[in-house]
Amino acid sequence: MKQTRLARVVVVVVMVVIAGLLVALVALLTQNVERKEVREDAPLLISRTLSAFDVVAASGQVFWIDSREGGHSVYGYDPATQQEFLVRAGYNGALTSDGQQVTWLVAPDDSYKLKVQRYDPASKQQRTITSIQLPAVFASPFEDFRMFAADADTVYHVGSKDPAPSNFGLYAIDLATGNERLITTTPIDPSYRGIVASDGVLIWHEVRFLPPGPGRYKLPHTKLHAQQKNGKDIIITGADGCPGGYDISGSKVAWALGCGAIDSRVHLSDLQSGRTEAISSDSPLDHAEDPLISGNVVAWTDTPEGEPGSTNEWSLVTYDIATQSRTVLLTSDKNLKAEAIVGQDAVAYLSAGDPLWDLYLIGIK
Repeated sequence: MKQTRLARVVVVVVMVVIAGLLVALVALLTQNVERKEVREDAPLLISRTLSAFDVVAASGQVFWIDSREGGHSVYGYDPATQQEFLVRAGYNGALTSDGQQVTWLVAPDDSYKLKVQRYDPASKQQRTITSIQLPAVFASPFEDFRMFAADADTVYHVGSKDPAPSNFGLYAIDLATGNERLITTTPIDPSYRGIVASDGVLIWHEVRFLPPGPGRYKLPHTKLHAQQKNGKDIIITGADGCPGGYDISGSKVAWALGCGAIDSRVHLSDLQSGRTEAISSDSPLDHAEDPLISGNVVAWTDTPEGEPGSTNEWSLVTYDIATQSRTVLLTSDKNLKAEAIVGQDAVAYLSAGDPLWDLYLIGIK
């Protein structure tokens, strides 16, 4: 009788233990699923092994250059499937996007040619679309071609056909014909964020240093250009200060100036109407940088050097063009950099890590 009772007790204990293990397993699985979702209230960590500030979005997915295993590989993440995937291993750089496809440079061969590689998220196919000939004097191709962009039918790059300074400028390669043409030889400073091409429009900056005047230091003067397919060149702005970032979607350009600019807010310019308005703050003393635009969504980083009385925190901010409303997605005491708007649902951004930058996604509220 005692043995029967003992057996029953053992069975009950075993069943309780099994039930507890099942509950714990379900909770763990649920927790793992939640960590992979892009949520509005919690950033999603994508990578801690970035090799460069090359983060772009295309067709609702985010792409970056990753340094894991000592490489410079192109990786992607699809929020819809919550899956990371390898696009191309090897030595890659200068990642860019026109919103639909991703394009990048592949390290040159012995003939000093940079391959231009493209990936289409819709078909999941990649191919070489053209090449850029380097002068043999260039020791670091990705340093010399930091200024690189591409849209559906044209590749743009800043460089030189030979070591002669007179040939250094902004070039365009027609993918249909292979012909290369010089757009401009005006000074384009590669130390600032690069050129942008999308929707048939190329955006670039022209920086000149003015002589110092009484009581003022040597301040750069920036002109922001927009060139359309018909060759028409539109000056978006011309003011003292350095480029603080710019981006384009459709006919709208989001841009900002820094380095002591009188007005360092994010501005929105419409190339069709010619209208420009400040959208990041009511005060021109606000310090915003790295503006992005996709459809009706604009995003940027507010830095601690903002208007008097501001905190020492960095902020990631979005602006809805339709409702003309601003939303602070998150604040941090760490350096933040807005990198890409993923679809209309999330923002990819960098947060200063140790020793590398960390890549996150956060949902748009």
